[in-house]
Amino acid sequence: MLARVLTGLLMRSVWLLPAERAEWLEGLVAEPAQTGAGRSRVAWLLGGVWLLAGELLRRSAARVLTFIVAAGIVVWLIWPGRSSDAAVPVNRVLVPLLVAELALLPLLVRRFYGPRRHGWLPRTVRVVGYLVVLATAAGHAVEQREGQKLGAYFGSGFGRMPVAANAAIFALVLAGYAAAILILTSRRVRLSRLALPIALATGTLTGVALSARFSVHLWSGARGTLVVHLGLGWWGFVALGLPLLTGFMVSRLAARDTPATGLSPARQGSLAAVSATGTAVLVLAALTAVTIAISPQKVPLRTPPPPPNGGCESCDPVNLTIPSDLRHEYWVGLSIASASRAPDAMLVIGPMFALFAGVLGTGLAEASRRIGNRYDSPHSPEPPSPAPT
Repeated sequence: MLARVLTGLLMRSVWLLPAERAEWLEGLVAEPAQTGAGRSRVAWLLGGVWLLAGELLRRSAARVLTFIVAAGIVVWLIWPGRSSDAAVPVNRVLVPLLVAELALLPLLVRRFYGPRRHGWLPRTVRVVGYLVVLATAAGHAVEQREGQKLGAYFGSGFGRMPVAANAAIFALVLAGYAAAILILTSRRVRLSRLALPIALATGTLTGVALSARFSVHLWSGARGTLVVHLGLGWWGFVALGLPLLTGFMVSRLAARDTPATGLSPARQGSLAAVSATGTAVLVLAALTAVTIAISPQKVPLRTPPPPPNGGCESCDPVNLTIPSDLRHEYWVGLSIASASRAPDAMLVIGPMFALFAGVLGTGLAEASRRIGNRYDSPHSPEPPSPAPT
């Protein structure tokens, strides 16, 4: 019985190894099958499991150790706090669960999309992307902890949504971004040479620029929300302008790329458009959350302020009255908890708008390419010359 279990475990682990090592594992399993059952066969298979674990650890020791250190820092940052703080028990449950999910995602993605592509760029994207996701989770947890000091009774969140539900949705969104990073750098998703660099470069630059504007607003002490400060024009560029330009550019370049990629230029343009916007909003959310977590006292008080009569906007029921000695603290906590509301919301809705804009950009690229081919074709008539003046 134990021998059959170990044999099945080893055979189902073949996909974790490269092709040459997979043949070695299959031979290791087949050899004891020819010698019959018994303790010697079980011992042989246990040795195979040990060798498999050593092989996996040897191939990814640096990445595993880096992730363990980064995850440990995240848990260490989010763990402190008073039990009366509404966000503290939520952080202590959801953030470790998110870390465990991030640890299992590479195995799951490898099972369906294959291993990581060769080259320094996919490796760097995975390492940096995971660090950004972990930094976002840590910064958001610390930010919510600082904004919930009055406890669950005066807790604030997205509207009237409970703190736990808000944090759970945010953790799922971050896990989705981590999965997207792994899928885009996997071997079965074949892109042209410039598709991924263009998407990542434009998205990163946009996210850093938006975060710089927010930091200037934060340190200047000006009042108002992030949405008002950045303006609808910036959000329109992130959700529509950036994916439109990226989709157009990548679609045109992919059509000129001679190696077969398995994806049409239109699909590559749409994928690059969503990736660029996703990168921009993830970088913005990470830098915003970390900045607020480092200096929560610098967050300007939001406008308009809470009701002057001590009404509680985030309480249930809303007709509760906050004591006069806690009203300013409630205003401060409400400002901190809602300071990064716009970037967090853009993590969800940004890629949705980007998909529409990316399809439009690839359509424009396809139309321009057809017009260019019509004039470049030797069988097509020459374009009309201008009339003499």
